Amino acid sequence: MGEQSSLLSSDDSIPGDIDGSQPSIKRPLPNHSNIGDISGFQLLRHVDFYIMWFLLGILTGIGLMTINNIGNDSNALWRAYDPSKSKDYVLRRQLLHVSIISCASFGGRLLSGIGSDVLVRSSHSRFWCLVASSGVFAIAQVCALLISNPNLLWLVSGINGLGYGALFGVYPALVVDAFGVTGLSMNWGTMTLSPVLWGTTFNQIYGAILDAHRKIGAGEDEDGACELGLQCYRSE
Repeated sequence: MGEQSSLLSSDDSIPGDIDGSQPSIKRPLPNHSNIGDISGFQLLRHVDFYIMWFLLGILTGIGLMTINNIGNDSNALWRAYDPSKSKDYVLRRQLLHVSIISCASFGGRLLSGIGSDVLVRSSHSRFWCLVASSGVFAIAQVCALLISNPNLLWLVSGINGLGYGALFGVYPALVVDAFGVTGLSMNWGTMTLSPVLWGTTFNQIYGAILDAHRKIGAGEDEDGACELGLQCYRSE
């Protein structure tokens, strides 16, 4: 290769790609939708958009509900498990769960980025990352429904943070695979409206359940905190 040769050229390059004598041919991206790049109101004509929009909203809604209320979970469980613990002790445990969520979310974003690239090479589909993230969220919610020992609550915060990070780490790439890269800014912005709606909805549901148990609960201290443990945030 001479000094004047392009480092980007190869034996299978198309004539005219470098010198501009002929129009270059765009090679399709892996997993790119066969319908071409779409954005804006065109999204409303495709079922894939609604599926991805609702999936993002439901999963992030569950994640945000847990993240925003992990302090309430910890407070309710400790008051039922060991009422002798001081408020400062419970507060430190709440802050610990915030740190666990942050670290797990970082790990989830890192793993989803690497994992999605591996999946593209092996199965030619990045959407398996979405399946994995959904499974992680399901495991976190099962733990939340069963764990009454506050010493084990780290499982809920850690697994939920992992799923939340993995979901946001891979979803923009899923949007590109489904609708193309040209309108990514608008498409991803439209997608992120879903967490706003569903996050608010799930948090309102959690708050209504917690407030209902505060009103009918046999145990309420001077701060109005529920002392029924796991039952504070369960619907039955």
